[in-house]
Amino acid sequence: MKFRDVLDRLCRQHGVQYAELARRVGVTKSYIGQLVHGHSKPPPAQRCAQLAEALELGREERERLLDLAVRERARSEALGKIEELDDGLAALHAAASALLVGCVGALPWGDGGPEPPGHDPLLADVRAVVLSGRPGARAAALARLDEASAGELAGAVTALATALAALRSS
Repeated sequence: MKFRDVLDRLCRQHGVQYAELARRVGVTKSYIGQLVHGHSKPPPAQRCAQLAEALELGREERERLLDLAVRERARSEALGKIEELDDGLAALHAAASALLVGCVGALPWGDGGPEPPGHDPLLADVRAVVLSGRPGARAAALARLDEASAGELAGAVTALATALAALRSS
């Protein structure tokens, strides 16, 4: 059972209208409605204690309400952090892709220049697309990199770093 369901049930069991609960706690009726309808994450522990006090809950009901609030808030915050990490990884993937395409296109490979050391299949694919000279080659290379896994992209970046080091030492 969710916090919102338990809060609603407790209000009914104790005969307390949302407006009355809001008045007792010192919040708006709208806030209580958001809690009960799940439009707001459960309140922090202190606010939860105020709700329990206003509903005159016994120890078990109070602990259950607090436990649900703490768990659901933690879950909500964890999901928010996961979304932030996903966004960060997507930005990192895009930046690494742009770096690869830019460097592959700017380095003197092919056309008589030195060949990159080692062989990374993804870097070789991107290099072939970029050096093809076709219209839209950069966009095609970026599209290829969008399909790559994080491990493949990391391998290509490592291979590029190795190639850059070899060029610099030659």
